Amino acid sequence: MKFEKPDLSQKKLSDVIAIQKNRGEAIGQREKLRGLVEPPLLSACEELYDKNIQTYSSSANKKDIEIGEGYIMICFDSLSEENKNYARKLGEPFTMDGQTMLRIAIPLKQNDSVLDIENHSLEIVHGFKKQPATWVESFSLEDLRELIGLERDDPSGTPEVVTQGMNLYFDSHEGRWYGSEELWKKAHEKL
Repeated sequence: MKFEKPDLSQKKLSDVIAIQKNRGEAIGQREKLRGLVEPPLLSACEELYDKNIQTYSSSANKKDIEIGEGYIMICFDSLSEENKNYARKLGEPFTMDGQTMLRIAIPLKQNDSVLDIENHSLEIVHGFKKQPATWVESFSLEDLRELIGLERDDPSGTPEVVTQGMNLYFDSHEGRWYGSEELWKKAHEKL
């Protein structure tokens, strides 16, 4: 199914309702961003995903107008050195939830359109370069058994039982599972 991008030229930021999802949710497919990122920052977060830059959270909605800024938070430690240098121009890295993050501030005004915010956020993320997806995790059978709480010698811990309902992608050459085929491709992409 082809996703039609909505016309953002007439929509105001004051019309954007906050998406109430947990930050740090794992993204296994690009299309999942649509349910997690508000329209003003969606294109920028998609571009970051395409450049293998791990985002942690974002916000640009009517609640943020009072504060005067929205943001895109990225996982600083997963950046290439070139991207870390660019990111430092945008903000100061800090520790949150046990990880080093960088908050990219997006100025917001009462009369901004969604398109205004989209264009400004895209200008910022255009400065990042595509990098290896070093943040993509893979799992051995033992890793998955531990994740679901099975003892190492539990005979019910077959790959079929352990991965049931997880929608993981298995690389038979490596003998490891990935969160999705898309993440496997990112992890093995030659730049």
